[in-house]
Amino acid sequence: MGQKITKKEIERAENLYNEQRFDEAVVEWKKFLKRLQKPQDKFQLCGRICSALCDVGKYREALTFAGQQCELATAIGDSGFKAEAYFSIAFCNEKSCEFEKAISYCKRAQHKHPEKSAIAGKTFLCLGNAYSGMSDFRKSWTYYVRAMDEAKSTRNKVLEIQTSAKMGALFCRNSTIVKAIFVYSHLYNPQARELNNKALDLSTKADCKLGQLRCHARQKLLNDVSPDDATNEGHEGYIKKLVEEMELFCGVCGDIIGQHPERLEPLSCGHFVHARCAPHLARSTLGRAGRRRPCPACRSNSSRNPVLPLT
Repeated sequence: MGQKITKKEIERAENLYNEQRFDEAVVEWKKFLKRLQKPQDKFQLCGRICSALCDVGKYREALTFAGQQCELATAIGDSGFKAEAYFSIAFCNEKSCEFEKAISYCKRAQHKHPEKSAIAGKTFLCLGNAYSGMSDFRKSWTYYVRAMDEAKSTRNKVLEIQTSAKMGALFCRNSTIVKAIFVYSHLYNPQARELNNKALDLSTKADCKLGQLRCHARQKLLNDVSPDDATNEGHEGYIKKLVEEMELFCGVCGDIIGQHPERLEPLSCGHFVHARCAPHLARSTLGRAGRRRPCPACRSNSSRNPVLPLT
């Protein structure tokens, strides 16, 4: 009976994950993890939890489960498991902008499992991202090329698209816009548009506004590198609307939050501003000595609706 209950728990968690209810899926997996006995099963489930947490940007928490993977891999004594655990740690560190740690753990993963493996291409991509974050563009490009070669040899289309995007972004950072457009043009094909439309449809059905925003941004990119840009204005309108609905902008400077990696400052009302803009709110003005300035976003909302309180 216990085994049947376990299978139901797995199916329920998988369904939650497929519905993009990542936090709920993680809660179910954590309950299930405590009841597992085999280290191999625990290792695989820790990997699933780590991946789900990364999907929602909880990289620090994901790092905890990547560490558990490392401990389990040591207990199992398998180099393949160890390499996968090291890559999980590297990926979490790369996303957390701990680039030196990411590079170190990627090298460890390669050392543990140097031959062809399922994570070889992803490891090269992670190394490229880490070196790009450290502004070492020559090494970054070298690893992107190796990731692309691996993607083509294994026919991994997802990895190929991800690597092409990173190559294009790297060219943009170096101001070689013509080459960037050439690389990005490889992303424009019916399959890419079809996959993005499916993702947009799922995000709309799940009422996931952040997912919709990402899809419209990708669609705009596809239109930018193709001759057909007639629908660009429509996507720009959706992007602007979704940003306003989710209030993904800094109330002080007005820039969209998330366009560049920057520290944020949470306000008591629940809004966020750039950390560099926060000192502006601490300045006192005539008649408000010793008091913090009100949140610009709340002030804007209250001006449109006088019933709302000003915080």
